[in-house]
Amino acid sequence: MMLMLSVIVALVVGWQVAAFASHPEASLAGSNFEIDTDANLKVDDPSPSIDWASVNETRATDKVNGTGDDSYAGGVKEDTSCPSATTDSIPPNKSDLLSFSVYKEAGTGGHPGFLNLAWSRVNDPSGTTLMDFEFNQSTTKCAGGPNVVRTVGDKLIEYSIDQGGSRATMTIRNWTGSAWGPAQPISSNSVICGNAPCAAGTINSTPIPAADSDGLIQSGEMAARTFGEAQIDLRLLFQPNKCSSFGSAMLKSRSSDSFTSQLKDFVAPVPLELQNCGQVIIRKQTDPQLGANSPDFGYTKVFNTDPTSQNTFTLKDDGVKDYGKTVLFGSGYTVDETTIPANWGFTSLDCSASTNVTPSIVGSKVTFAIDSDTDVLDCTYRNTLQTVASSMTTAQKFLPNDSATITAPAGTGSLAGSVDFELFDNATCQGTAPIYTQNDVAVSGPSSGVTVSTTNTTVTRLTTSNLSWLVSYDSTNPLQRDIPASCHETSALTITNGGTISSPAL
Repeated sequence: MMLMLSVIVALVVGWQVAAFASHPEASLAGSNFEIDTDANLKVDDPSPSIDWASVNETRATDKVNGTGDDSYAGGVKEDTSCPSATTDSIPPNKSDLLSFSVYKEAGTGGHPGFLNLAWSRVNDPSGTTLMDFEFNQSTTKCAGGPNVVRTVGDKLIEYSIDQGGSRATMTIRNWTGSAWGPAQPISSNSVICGNAPCAAGTINSTPIPAADSDGLIQSGEMAARTFGEAQIDLRLLFQPNKCSSFGSAMLKSRSSDSFTSQLKDFVAPVPLELQNCGQVIIRKQTDPQLGANSPDFGYTKVFNTDPTSQNTFTLKDDGVKDYGKTVLFGSGYTVDETTIPANWGFTSLDCSASTNVTPSIVGSKVTFAIDSDTDVLDCTYRNTLQTVASSMTTAQKFLPNDSATITAPAGTGSLAGSVDFELFDNATCQGTAPIYTQNDVAVSGPSSGVTVSTTNTTVTRLTTSNLSWLVSYDSTNPLQRDIPASCHETSALTITNGGTISSPAL
């Protein structure tokens, strides 16, 4: 059967084990969850102790006995990659499973927390109690059978209690790609878990009344040795400096304590979220809003990711740098805005959108810790364009042009000839070469007067310039005389330039 399961897991580097909780049972140090020596589901100790009856765990229930109950097919073993299943084949005297429960308990003092597991079965078969909890990184189902496709690094946790015993011996194995690797003990002291056990498990030695079964049964009682619970220190499941996740979990029973013995019943894999990295999101906003037209703002980060990422990055207005679930657990992490473009100022840093993170902000630098996969640092940097005025300077110029009107004595006939124009950059028409020349401008028409003009479009001068025109007329009518060059036309303009105009401050 399938049942949705959501378990959130945290992991940190350099954990500190919290103080013992208020109960003296088999629970691991730092846990408030009661893993009772005589396993049960009710809370027996004062707050902050918790047990199955006081939490909202995820519970998967298997079919029991009746038609349609599923189990593994004959002959399949733990090393079988995708073992096949059958129905109605678990005899009452074998490990016919009833339920599988999972609850994630948050840690304290930087500890990543604990994964609490529980199982129940129909009756107590003779011999060793054997339960296997398989954790898979994948969620892809096998082509046949109940399992999902295994990935190198998947975990198998074995739970074994001898006949008459009450405490479980627990080991862990890693999937190598073709088989489960050697068993490593985890219920004895381990360096991984601070020289303390990484796992603990117990079984009920006395019956559990229906009223105390947290709904596992509706009447009567659960017989002795039909309910068990286990606890795993989450430091056990992940490699340091590597982001990992597990996507499903399942419960299995075996026919004997030999690892190569036949698999019996199972509770089919259920979806699982088991991760060990958090998230960092940095956002950029500017005033005024410029979008992609804004300059680049530079940032320096100090935190570790998997895969490794650069320690500097840039953002424009409306830009977002999202590291996703790649930020390894750690503390003393920082992000700082280290490059601000000219004429821009830092305005504010707002990290109120963060989840499960309490950052420290000094100026443009945020300091924080990531120690849970639910941790999200979400910060927005705001920058404002400073009060800087734009300016405009005007400089009036003009195109100097001249005209000449020629009049001949009466009775001498029509005008015929040409006018020469020379423009000098002074008032005397001498001393330097002309700056503009337009010669041989044709003159023709009645003797009463003809006006001709220059057509300068290239030479410009500021309005304050002094200029002079040297003008002469060359007549081709023999009854009319030439007019010699004249420098009487000088210019001393007095138009005032506009000067410099400034815009209002932004």
